[in-house]
Amino acid sequence: MKLAFNTIGCPGWSWEQVLETAFRFGMDGVELRGLEGETELSRIGRFMPERRGNTVELLRQRGLELPMVSSGACLGAGFVDMCMEEARRSLEIAAAVGAHFMRVLITQAPNPTPANLRQALVLYGELCDQAAEYGIQVLMETNGVLGESRAMREFMRQANRPNSGVLWDIHHTCRYFEEPPAETVRKLGAYIRYAHLKDSRLNQLRVEYCLPGEGDIPLAEALDRLRVIGYEGYVSLEWVKWWIPSLPELDRALAGFWDVAGPYCKPGAPCFRRGWEEVI
Repeated sequence: MKLAFNTIGCPGWSWEQVLETAFRFGMDGVELRGLEGETELSRIGRFMPERRGNTVELLRQRGLELPMVSSGACLGAGFVDMCMEEARRSLEIAAAVGAHFMRVLITQAPNPTPANLRQALVLYGELCDQAAEYGIQVLMETNGVLGESRAMREFMRQANRPNSGVLWDIHHTCRYFEEPPAETVRKLGAYIRYAHLKDSRLNQLRVEYCLPGEGDIPLAEALDRLRVIGYEGYVSLEWVKWWIPSLPELDRALAGFWDVAGPYCKPGAPCFRRGWEEVI
């Protein structure tokens, strides 16, 4: 398995800061969601057509990949035209920078909320067909009502596209549906192409995000189940500091992320948690 982090963990950082941190913490790649305070990728200078070549070259100089472009397109909500336009712009950027995957969602909320599954299925099929021209897989995240493995498996079965697949957000299936990782992998293992990792605990029934390994999400168990089925894709830290500015800086989260995921992705490598300030 390979390690990455999502850029929603570092609001306001420059591309150079992102790459330096990824290199320093032994990441294999960087997952793109936003940069320099902007989540709309087409408005970020670094990803405009005239600068993309240099952006990708800086990435490669650090020995890093850009495996995933995470769009915020919600296929099961309203505003269909706006949603599809965002998805298409993200797809175009993913193709330009050599990403293998693009992420879409059913709804914005991670917990179960009403969604138009029929609409989502149609739109998802259209995006998969468009992405096939670029050799990109469109991944639906285990989010909202599709955080339940049974529902997601049926969605994938009906989508029936060779470049469809699942982004397993471990937090969502465990927290909102109380699914043991073994159950999720049993039902979705054949579809999982990418994984998001984050941790939380309940504080008076409110979800409180915390450093990886300090909450009660069974992260190690989830990674072990992926290892058992021979999963060799990315495990990406989704540190939601973009949405919750009070969270600690990304560097601290990466230290915990390494300690949790490192034994499965980088066996034998040193951990970062103790004395992380020295590493940073």
